[in-house]
Amino acid sequence: MAKVEKLSSAKRFGARYGSKPKHKFAKIEKEQRKKHKCPYCNKVQVKRVAMGIWHCRKCNSKFTGKAYSISKQIAAEDQQAEESQVEKPQVEEDQQTEEKQEDIEEQQIEKQKAEKSEENLVQNG
Repeated sequence: MAKVEKLSSAKRFGARYGSKPKHKFAKIEKEQRKKHKCPYCNKVQVKRVAMGIWHCRKCNSKFTGKAYSISKQIAAEDQQAEESQVEKPQVEEDQQTEEKQEDIEEQQIEKQKAEKSEENLVQNG
């Protein structure tokens, strides 16, 4: 059995305008009317004031965004792919820099040992 999409607020149009436009309208209106995550305080308290104007009730900031949502919706698969791409290079870079720092420290220690042994040879010899 197929899943039935509910019209929610688009029911007010009754038998007018057809099925597809009502479903599209319901999807857009549902996205528009829900609370969104604030880009400043990361709380889910942002409501739409007017077209493209959004207000966070928590930190009282007003900012602009898209007409029906704050930003472009990213599919779950794309979001996971982006997160993995962002995190992995940073970790690899951190590991590489740590390894480079360790190599530099080892080289400095070896130089110091070599200098001390040369000083001992000059003093004794």
